Amino acid sequence: MKNVNVEAPVIAEVAPGPQLHAAARCTMYRQLGWWLGFPWEDFHAAALAGEIAAATREWSGSLPWTVAGLDNLCARLGEVEGGVEADYDLFQSAYVGLFDVGAGGPPCPLYGGSWAGDRQKTMEEALRFYRFFGLTISTDERELPDHVTTQMEFLHFACFKEAGAVGSGNDAGQYRRATRDFLARHPARWLPLALQKLNSLDDERCPPFWHALLELAGSCCSSDLAWLVASEGPVEK
Repeated sequence: MKNVNVEAPVIAEVAPGPQLHAAARCTMYRQLGWWLGFPWEDFHAAALAGEIAAATREWSGSLPWTVAGLDNLCARLGEVEGGVEADYDLFQSAYVGLFDVGAGGPPCPLYGGSWAGDRQKTMEEALRFYRFFGLTISTDERELPDHVTTQMEFLHFACFKEAGAVGSGNDAGQYRRATRDFLARHPARWLPLALQKLNSLDDERCPPFWHALLELAGSCCSSDLAWLVASEGPVEK
C-alpha cells in the first residue's frame, strides 16, 4: 500500500495508558500483516526460532484486552521446530495449499471478498476507507484491497495515527472509529468464516502453526472490535 511510510511505535518507549494501547495494537496489526503474507525464508527462520510466539507475547501484554487462549496459541505457533514444517519447502507448501492455490481455488483464501458473496463490492468498500486517509494500493506489488495483508496494513496505519494523536494531545476518536468500522465490515467479519473452514481440515492439510496464526488474527480482530465498540459506541451504518 502506498503512502504508509510509518513504523510501529516502540512499545517499551511508550508510557502506560491510551498511547501504549494504540502502540501495541499498531504493532499487532503490522506483525499480523507480515506473518500472513507469503512465507519467505526469513519468516520461516523466525518461526523456527520461536520468534513469532515471543513477539505475540510481547505486544499482547500491552493490549487493552486479553488475547483468548494466548498460551495455547503460542504453544502451537512454536511447533515448527521438530515438526514436519521445520523443512522450509514443506512450510511454504502448506501455506500455498491452504491459502493460495487448489482445484477450484484454495480451501481457505485470504481475500475477504471470497467470503462476502460480492467480492467487487467488498473491494470497492475497502478502497473507500483507504482513499479517505490518502492511501492507495501499490500496483507494483500487485496488492488487492481485500487481501488480509492489505487490510492489516491499513489497521496498522490507523492505530499509528491514533497513537500519534494521543501523544500530541489531539482527539484520536476519528482513528478509533475508523478502525472499528473497518474491522466490522472486513476482517472481523470474514476471518471467523475462514477459521471455520480451517477447523474442518485435519492437521495434515492444516498444520498447527498456520491454524494457530489464523486463529490469532481472527481473535485479535474480534476482541479489538468489541473493545472499540465499548469505548466508541456501535458501528456506524
